[in-house]
Amino acid sequence: MRRGLPWRPVADQLLVRTGGMARRQAWRTGSTRRIIGAVARYLPGLSLIGLLSSDDLWRHERTLAHHACIILRSMDPTSAGATRDTQPMATNDSARSYWATWHDAYDDPESDLSQRLIAVQHRLTDAIDQAPPGAIRVISACAGQGHDVIGVLRSHPRKSEVHALLVESDDDNVRVARARIAAAGIPGVDVRQADAGNTGTYRDAIPADVLMFCGIFGNVSDEDVRRTVYNASRLCTPQATVLWTRHRRDPDRTDQIRSWFAEVGYEELAFDSPGPDRFALGTLRLAAPPLAYRSDLRLFTFRT
Repeated sequence: MRRGLPWRPVADQLLVRTGGMARRQAWRTGSTRRIIGAVARYLPGLSLIGLLSSDDLWRHERTLAHHACIILRSMDPTSAGATRDTQPMATNDSARSYWATWHDAYDDPESDLSQRLIAVQHRLTDAIDQAPPGAIRVISACAGQGHDVIGVLRSHPRKSEVHALLVESDDDNVRVARARIAAAGIPGVDVRQADAGNTGTYRDAIPADVLMFCGIFGNVSDEDVRRTVYNASRLCTPQATVLWTRHRRDPDRTDQIRSWFAEVGYEELAFDSPGPDRFALGTLRLAAPPLAYRSDLRLFTFRT
């Protein structure tokens, strides 16, 4: 049976408060939450007795997680998808940065970004579930608004053990991420407004048990990707989990990235992708000894 099912980070946070009295009452009585929980519990059982294939199980789990995420974001006043009733004030899109408006795609259930989020949360949940007892250090480079990490930790049973550093340079995204952290009540997560491509940024947060390069490799040069792969272990503990993403539009570099990681001692645990021209998510374990930390390295620079 799969561990770390993707609905876990959101099912317990399904606060159905999108403006309708009936929906709010449904949450108070627990009916909606019980439905989500019951479906989530029965899906693995159907797979075990042969009534549901493993592929169908994963597809249904993703659907369940997605709908829970949509409802959760609708009550989050810092989310671009929050309803008018939950927005503290109107926002002027023309005043928002490019990278802030880029996050709006999370609100489209058919977008690759929305689908990728579910996959990343699933793998991140697995990594935290399987970490040894004790403190768990998570580093997310170019973390944006923190949808993946915050979405997992807001309800994860080990959230008190997690110390996460989200590194982001965009003013709007930093503001939103900090508001989301405060609303979620997860003080172990810190947002640092800094250059994620500079190893010195991570000086006091290493070594990481989970290192995330999500949303980076499609926005930097191939040489920067290779340099980041070759030096990533400098930020890691032995046996650390590394998550990376990239689009698969032409030219699809995902096979080359997988090869680079293998060359420097990573074991691939999973490679998730809906197919060509979509997104890819790699999940790796560092099997080789990590390189010594250096604070003076430039890993990557975003292309403008």
